[in-house]
Order: sequence, then C-alpha cells, then structure tokens
Amino acid sequence: MTRLFAVVATGLVVVLASSAGGGARISLRPTSRAGSQIPVGGRARDAALRKLLAAAVRSVHSPGGVLLVKTPASTWRRSLGVARLPRSYGRPDVGPRVPMPTAGRFRIASATKTFTATVVLQLVAGGALSLDDTVERWLPGRLPDGAGTRITLRDLLQHRSGLQDTPLSFAGAFTIASPPGTFYYANANYTLLGEIIAAATRSTYEEQLQARVLAPLRLTTTEVARGPMTPDGLVHGYSPKPATPHGLRIDETSWTDPTPPPAGSIVSDAVDLARFESALFGGQLLPAGLLALMQTPGSVTGFETAGYTAYGLGLMRFPTRCGDVWGHRGRGPGYTTYVLATSDGRRILALLLNVGKLEDDVVVKLNPLVERAICT
Repeated sequence: MTRLFAVVATGLVVVLASSAGGGARISLRPTSRAGSQIPVGGRARDAALRKLLAAAVRSVHSPGGVLLVKTPASTWRRSLGVARLPRSYGRPDVGPRVPMPTAGRFRIASATKTFTATVVLQLVAGGALSLDDTVERWLPGRLPDGAGTRITLRDLLQHRSGLQDTPLSFAGAFTIASPPGTFYYANANYTLLGEIIAAATRSTYEEQLQARVLAPLRLTTTEVARGPMTPDGLVHGYSPKPATPHGLRIDETSWTDPTPPPAGSIVSDAVDLARFESALFGGQLLPAGLLALMQTPGSVTGFETAGYTAYGLGLMRFPTRCGDVWGHRGRGPGYTTYVLATSDGRRILALLLNVGKLEDDVVVKLNPLVERAICT
C-alpha cells in the first residue's frame, strides 16, 4: 500500500524549569536530528507552526502536545513539552520527565464520534440501516415512555434526540429532556448508536470499527480502550491546573471515564488521525452523497460558547480564513483533541494535548490557533 504521509521533522530540545506554585515554564530550542530536513522555502511556515503549537500548549497550560498539519505539498508534525511529569498528586515520584514524542498516543475523547458516525453511515450505504430507522426498531423498549418510536438514527447522529447525559445515562438508563428536533450535545446519542451497530450486525461496535475502518486504513496505533485500560505508548494525561496545595496536577491517565466506547473511548496518534481524515474526506470510506450529508450544517443554538458553529452527522464545523473546516473536538479527563479537515480533504489538522476536562471558556482559546494552523 502506498504510504500516505512523508513526515518532515526536526528535533526539539524541551526545557522545563520549575516556577513558583509548582508550575512549569516550557521553552523550545531547535536542534538537528539525523535525516531531518525542512523543504526549501518552508522555513517561514515551519517557524509559524512551531509558534502556534507553543501558543496552544501555553494557552491551556498543557504539559505538552503534538501538532500535525497536512497539505497537498507536505505533512508537518512536531511535538512540544512532556509526555510525563516527574511528580503528580498521589504519585510524588514517578521518574524523570519524558519528552513528548511525535508518535505519542492520546485518548481522543469525543473525536471518537466521527469514527462511530462513519460506521453507521457505511451500514446505511450498504442497506443494513436507514437514517430514518427509529431506535425502537433496533432496540425495542430501550428508551422510556415510547420515546424510541419518535427518535431516528439521524436524530442521534445530530444530537437532536432530546436525550441528556446524566449519571444514570452512563449506567444505561436514559433521560429524555426534550422532544426530538432540538440540538443538545449528549454522549447518550452515540452510546445508542453503538448498540444499534451491534444489533444490526450481530457483532460488537469494536469488531465493526476494526473491520470497516481501522484494518482497511491500517490504523495500527488506533484502538478502543475501555475504562482504565492504558495501551502501550499512551501519553500521560493531566488535570487542567494544579489541584492541590502542593501545586501538583492529578495524573488522569488511568482515570475511569464513564463515557461508553462509541461516544469517546478511542486511543490514537496524530498520523493515524490524519490518515482517517484523509480517507474520509477523500471519499474512500463513504459515497459522495453520504459524505455531503455528514457536512450538512445543523443549528447549535444554545451551545454557541462551545466554539463550533454547526453540527452535521458526527462532525463539528469551525470557520477559518481558508473556509469552513469539519471534524471533531474531544475533551476528556487528561486529554484534549482537535481533528479537522477542509471539505475537499486537502488540508488536515490534528492537535493532541495532554490536559483535559477544559471548560468552554478555556478550550475556545485554542480555536483561533487551530484555525490559523490549518490554513498555514
């Protein structure tokens, strides 16, 4: 199979110095690495993207991060900061700092939803499912008060089912907060989609994801990690800021996130995520009509503070100076992810940070940096 990416990278020396209150100051110094090159005329772009990665890491106080930007001409990938801090709350001495590797694996949280939506739409393309199928057809009695007869797969994909996340929904008991048709972002929608995938195929969500997406695209660093499972190469994830009087962050790498796998449990790296986006927007995974349907903008009234301007079928829309881009953001314990592409798939971005559970007013600081990076 033709390799999709030729990654051009230079080495980095990361210097962290302790500061008052237990924080860290991150600086970056370019260094040479055997075989590394910067294309002729690409030094200005390299410098600009380095600055944007550094700004992203600092703006949300992340210990480190990885940025990949792919264009038709090249793929740029760099890392910054650390993958593991020497000390964290409850773990006062875990060893020396570990520099962030460009191949580091991260929990991508809600960016998982685009993978799940792709599997659902492949089943639609094959005739096993219809977007107008109701929940009741595939999961009889799964929702209370006959709500499953009114909620379609299209509603679930667009977060227009009226379902709301509660502690009980994570345990499988769902709450209907409003009639179908109103946007309300909830993991419960994609939890049900995972159950419908299993019912329609008489297999499991993980088996269908592997057979339909991960194996064909050779996404060898991507997998579903349930609960506290910590796959090899997983970067340590941390709380957003020092959470103790000692100024130590909480290490959330093995945090038991209750989010079910179809809604937010994939682990991956920047190269695999870019390969997935390239295949999706390049038409390798879905027929053109369904890919266009994924990008049909739906109103997100009431969720404007989250920073995206529309939601399609498993895709968020973000405006940029080079046009609208589509993809998904993920926020979970210890990790923050952006995976975006232009509609033609010619520009792709993956930003992975090892800091998590950022509030809207914090995470939106990343939006202008991401928007500039994908257009650079």
